[in-house]
Amino acid sequence: MLSTIAITAIILNLVFYIGRKSRSQLTINEVNITEKDILDSAAKTGVEGALLKNATLPLHNLLTLIMEQNVDEGPIEVSFSYDQTFFDIIIQYQGALPQISKEASFKVDNLFEDQVYVLGLSSLFRDVTPENLAIQKKGNGYLLKLRFSA
Repeated sequence: MLSTIAITAIILNLVFYIGRKSRSQLTINEVNITEKDILDSAAKTGVEGALLKNATLPLHNLLTLIMEQNVDEGPIEVSFSYDQTFFDIIIQYQGALPQISKEASFKVDNLFEDQVYVLGLSSLFRDVTPENLAIQKKGNGYLLKLRFSA
C-alpha cells in the first residue's frame, strides 16, 4: 500500500513537472548590452548547453542592431521561457525593423517587409535555426517571437 502511494506520488510529480515553464525577463536600455547579460538572463530559465550558447550570440547581434537603429525609441523587453521542450524568446520594442544586410534592404517581388526581414535574419542565425519565427507589428514597434527546439 505504501509503495503504491509512493509510486503514484512520483508519477504525479513527473507529470506536473513536464508542463512547468521557467521564465526570465530582460530590459535593455543601453546600446552596450553584453552577451554575458543575455546569457545570464536566459540561463535563469534552466536552458543550458549548446542551445543556450548558439541562440544567445545571434540574439546579442540582433538586439545590438535594434538598439543602434532605434536608440531614441525606448527600451527593449526580452522574455525568455523554457519548458524542457521549447526555448522561446520574445522581443518587444518601439521602432522599425533593423537593417540586417544589404540583401534584406531591397524589396523582392511578392514578399512583404517581414518576409524580406526573415531572409536577412537568417544570416544571423547560422549555427541554430529557430523552429518558428513570427514578426508582428504592434503599435509603433514590433514583437519578434523566436522558438527553438530543445
